[in-house]
Amino acid sequence: MYRPLRVLGIAPAPILLLTTCTSQAASSDGTAPSPSATRPSGQATQEKQLTSRAETALGLTTGAHSGSFVESGVERVSEGIHTRPELTDGAYRLSLVCAGGGAATTVITAPGTPTTKRLPCDQSLDSEHLTGGRSFRIDVVGAPGATGMAAWRIDRT
Repeated sequence: MYRPLRVLGIAPAPILLLTTCTSQAASSDGTAPSPSATRPSGQATQEKQLTSRAETALGLTTGAHSGSFVESGVERVSEGIHTRPELTDGAYRLSLVCAGGGAATTVITAPGTPTTKRLPCDQSLDSEHLTGGRSFRIDVVGAPGATGMAAWRIDRT
């Protein structure tokens, strides 16, 4: 007879408990706090430092380079570099560097035979001469376990 009232009396208890837990987790403006919003993660900080090292090794931060700058970029070595620069006739220099740990493989594919080289992730600068007016594909692929940032720069010489 009074069972429906007991069920109704018990049913709001979980809702009240859920509301209490939720309201304690929310901040004063009603939004949940985000640890990543208050400070950068360790990985993001490390990537930023390695990016800076790679850019410095390529002369991107100091403006030190030979020739006319064409393009550049920085990627996580785990994701690799995959680009198809469109270079007009002329001579170019491709500079590559990897900052972090392990190594990567650089593959430059142009008409003819692809060029493959090992790129250690120790901030060593590597460069290749390219001849424009042809289709290129530049790939830098991290070896298993490689970490850090890979950067490239193309200058007209």
